[in-house]
Amino acid sequence: ASKKDTALAVLKRRLPVESYTAVSELELKTPQNEALDWVLYTDEYEGYDWEAMANKDNEDEDAEEVFMQRYVCATLYSVLDGDNWIDNSNWMTSENVCDWYGVTCAGDMDEEKEEENDAQEGTGKEEENKETRTRAIRKLQKMSDDTIVSLQLMGNKLEGWLPPDIRALASLEHLEVHRNRLRGEIPPYLYEMTSLKTLFLDDNNLEGPMSADIGNLVNLEKLTLSENKVSGEIPTEVGGLEKLTMFWLYENKRIRGEIPAEIANLVNLKSLALFNTNIEGAIPNLSNLQALEVFKVENCDLTGDGYMSLYDVPTLKVLGIAGNKELTGSLEGIGKLTKLEELYLGETQIGGTLPEEMGNLVNLWVIKSPETGFTGPIPGSFGRMTSLKDLNLKENALTGPLDEGLGGMTSLIKVDLSECSLTGALPES
Repeated sequence: ASKKDTALAVLKRRLPVESYTAVSELELKTPQNEALDWVLYTDEYEGYDWEAMANKDNEDEDAEEVFMQRYVCATLYSVLDGDNWIDNSNWMTSENVCDWYGVTCAGDMDEEKEEENDAQEGTGKEEENKETRTRAIRKLQKMSDDTIVSLQLMGNKLEGWLPPDIRALASLEHLEVHRNRLRGEIPPYLYEMTSLKTLFLDDNNLEGPMSADIGNLVNLEKLTLSENKVSGEIPTEVGGLEKLTMFWLYENKRIRGEIPAEIANLVNLKSLALFNTNIEGAIPNLSNLQALEVFKVENCDLTGDGYMSLYDVPTLKVLGIAGNKELTGSLEGIGKLTKLEELYLGETQIGGTLPEEMGNLVNLWVIKSPETGFTGPIPGSFGRMTSLKDLNLKENALTGPLDEGLGGMTSLIKVDLSECSLTGALPES
C-alpha cells in the first residue's frame, strides 16, 4: 500500500467521522488535507514507520501514534492560523513534536513530576530509581515517552475553532488555550477526552450551552470557561466530577438558572467563581465543601441566606457575594472562618449587628460591605484584626461611638465609614 493509503486507513479508524470526511475527499481543500499533504510530502521527520503502520497482522501502536500526533498538530496549526501565532517555535518542522512550542510529552512531564517530588521530599533520588518509577508509570499507562499529554498555547493568538481532530490525542491531560480568539460552540468532542485533567478555555469567544456530557470527564481537576459567551444552565452532571478543584464560569452574562445542589458533591473543590452571570435563586447548602478556599458569586441574582452554610467551611479564604440585592441573613457564625482573607458583602440585604466573633478573623485584610443592613456599634474586637488594610462599611445603619480597641488595626490603610450614624470623637488609639 502507498503511504497515502496507509495514512488514510489509520485516519479512518482514529478520527471522528467529520474529520475523516474532510481529509479523505480530495476534491475539497481543507485544513485536514493540508495537514496530510504536509506529513506525506513535506515533513522531513525521520521517525515515521510506514511499513509497520501498513502491516495489518502486527499493528504498531507507537508508529501510528507518531503519525497521528504530527497530523493532528499540523491540523491545529492550519485551522488556528499558526503562521500568525506569537510563538510557533518548531511547529511544522522536522523536530520531534515534543519539542514544538507549548507541547509536553509524557517523558518530559514525568521528569517534571520527579523533580517536584524530590524537592518536596527534601532528599535526592538515585537516577536509577527515577528511571524505574518512570518505566512503571509508562507500563501502566501504555504510552511512550513521546505521547503528547499537554498542550499549553494560552495567550498565543490562536484564532478559529478547535477541530474535532484533537480528540485523536487520546492521552491528552492538559489543554490550556485560554486568552485566545477561539470561537463557535463549546466543541462536543472535548467531552469525549476522558484523560483530561485541566481544561482552560477562558477568555475566548466560545458560545452555546455546556452539555450534560461534561459528566464524562471523570478525571477533570480544573475547568475554566469564564469570559466567554456561554449560555444556559450549569449541568447537574458537574456534580459528578469528584476530582474537580477549580470551576470558573464568571463573566458569562448568558449563564442562567440556579447553582445545582449537586455542586455540594465536589468535596475536592477549592475555587468556585460564578460572578457576573445571571445565576439566580437560593445558594444550596455547601457545608460539605471542606476544601473550598474561594467562593465568588458577586453581581448575580441570588437570594436567601444559603451562603451562611459556608461558615462551616474552615478552609475558606475568599467570600464574595456582593451585588446580590436579595441576599439576606447575617454574619453570626462567621468567626469560625479563621483563614478568611477577603470579605465582599456590599449591596445586599445582609444585616444585623456585627458580631464580636469577627475579631477571630485575624487573617482578614479587606472588608467591603457598603450599602448593607448592619446596625449597632462596630465591636472593639475588630481591633484584633491586625492584618486588615481596607475597611468599607459605608451606608450602613451603624451607631454609637468608636471603641478604643479599634486602634489595634495597625495595618489599616483605607477606611470608609461615611453615611453611617456613628457618634463621638475618633479614639486616640
